[in-house]
Amino acid sequence: MARGAAAVLDIVGGVCVSDHEEPTSERLTFIVGDHPVPGEASLRAGTAVLDFARSVPTSTTMLALISGGGSSLCETPREGVPLEYLSEVTRRLLAIGASIEELNMVRAHLSAVKGGGVSRAAGRAIDTYVISDVAGADPGVVASGPTILSFALVDSPWGLVGLFLAYGIYFGLTEPVERAWVADLVPANLRGSAFGFYNGAVGLSALPASLLFGFLWQEFGPPAAFATGAALAAVAAGVLGLVRGKGD
Repeated sequence: MARGAAAVLDIVGGVCVSDHEEPTSERLTFIVGDHPVPGEASLRAGTAVLDFARSVPTSTTMLALISGGGSSLCETPREGVPLEYLSEVTRRLLAIGASIEELNMVRAHLSAVKGGGVSRAAGRAIDTYVISDVAGADPGVVASGPTILSFALVDSPWGLVGLFLAYGIYFGLTEPVERAWVADLVPANLRGSAFGFYNGAVGLSALPASLLFGFLWQEFGPPAAFATGAALAAVAAGVLGLVRGKGD
């Protein structure tokens, strides 16, 4: 990928990380990392990539070419996380047969490179092109998404507070609407029973919904689980629209 890009683009500089020696371009710093468990060579690669990302002027276009295997080849642990610890966690997860999604989720929380770490170092979004050996793979999964900012990762207590505030606003806007709609559907003398049935239905449906979500996550990965949830939500909205239309 790097060799092809260097042949057709006016590349000023960059860092290329691979698992074996291969000629690319004199304008690129070539580093061989460790695979499948990150080591000192991976640390050198990760440090070089982050340093380069920080050094590029904002007026210069940045391009990232990413393929599978990069999670191990290019690594810099987060502050306070020893490389030995990260390597041992990776080794144990591989030993128990953890899925690539599970492995990358853990590594993203321990790494300064993963989960959009390179984009954070650059202070901006980076034009990213991804090649994966898994059809339809989430770009954030390939090499643990070094340029794909992950909303699931929070770097500060204030970030966590912000997420909880956002959820509180969402909950405050939706919960009263749901209760008002239930109250509007039944006579006043049956509202107590209606609220009881409503909350009972929500509680009973939560268990199979959680089991289904967990199954999809385990067997097909997070994208499939969230996509199914979104599809079911769309179907539910359509059904509610039909019910409301008949009531009017």
